[in-house]
Amino acid sequence: MTESRAKIMLSAIEGPLTVPAETLAAEWSGPAALDPQTLTARIRQALDEPLDYPPLGRIVVPGDHVVLVLEPGTPDWPRIVSAVIERLTAAGVELQAISLLGSPGQDRPQSPLLPPEVAWLAHTPEDRAELAYLSNTTSGRRVYLNRHLAEADVVIPIGWLRDRQGFGLFGPWFTIFPETSDEPTRTEFHRVRPARQDSEPSPVKEAVEVNWHLGARFQVAVLPGASGTADVLAGDVEKLVQAAKERFEKGWRFTAKETTELLVLGLGDASAGLPVSWEELTRTMVLARSLVEPGGRMVLACPTLEPPGAALRFLAEMDDPSIAAKALKEFKDQPDYRAAVRLARFDRTGPIGLLSQLPDDVVENLGFVPIRDADELEKMLQKANASCIVNRAELTRISLETTR
Repeated sequence: MTESRAKIMLSAIEGPLTVPAETLAAEWSGPAALDPQTLTARIRQALDEPLDYPPLGRIVVPGDHVVLVLEPGTPDWPRIVSAVIERLTAAGVELQAISLLGSPGQDRPQSPLLPPEVAWLAHTPEDRAELAYLSNTTSGRRVYLNRHLAEADVVIPIGWLRDRQGFGLFGPWFTIFPETSDEPTRTEFHRVRPARQDSEPSPVKEAVEVNWHLGARFQVAVLPGASGTADVLAGDVEKLVQAAKERFEKGWRFTAKETTELLVLGLGDASAGLPVSWEELTRTMVLARSLVEPGGRMVLACPTLEPPGAALRFLAEMDDPSIAAKALKEFKDQPDYRAAVRLARFDRTGPIGLLSQLPDDVVENLGFVPIRDADELEKMLQKANASCIVNRAELTRISLETTR
């Protein structure tokens, strides 16, 4: 009798994984990406029928200077930016009056859909001459933003949706603030923060407030698919935040029915070229731990993992893990501090494999078992009595079904 085989795709690696169908207990791929024709139609609909806001073509007039703020990694950004520009020019805005603002150090993105007349700007948060005071928030924060935004007639942020520890749902509202703010503010927000105190403003609420002060109410949000775009939303920022939250929750929720012997978590999209952060990896480990049975194994497939920062390198050199979390306090201002603490405190009930581009000694010093390639991972899956595979696990809200 021929054994039934299932072919499973992980966005993090090339080619499918072949798995015995009878031992595959569960598999999660994430929402499917829209085909090009459907995507084009969806973009047009989002721009022409936005949530609680006039169509894009009606919020500008001839002579306006418009700045589009583009978040790096936004899926299918050329199609979206092209459609936005098309509506702006149809309303009388000249191409030379449109600028595209990117993140610090980012080069002009290459695409035949981006007209050469559209100026490219890269944010320079450390240059005070390139910043302008906007306002104070209700919490008393003085807000400085890129001066091109303060001087523009219309600002339209374009970004993609995902969870981020301590922030809530990350989206285009954060593309304006803190991303185009001054360096101290960006540094503060880029740290992974512990649970927010009741007296502190919600990061999303604060970002929305800054967007309102700037007048950047019309925004475009991309719901990522397993690879590419699953949906495009546009509209008034306050309405968009709620709609995006509901859409993300519906599209990226995976609930396993039972625990498994081998859990494989694919992180990142190799075709996008963006590195996966240690914050994303360690947060995913914690959220997915409940899916592994005692003594079971977890494998993280993440070839695009960023190199360890100062806190993680310190952790890798420690001989006594029991004092690691306390000793790491001297690195609390480092971007990878929370990831290092989370890794130091992680309760390992079984081995954790890591398929990445990092050297084996680095992987081992951080407490992982190096997985050399997809072939080795496939062999593990073929030998397991029961397995569960989760694609784009860093985006997925993972949980285990509970019974009363």
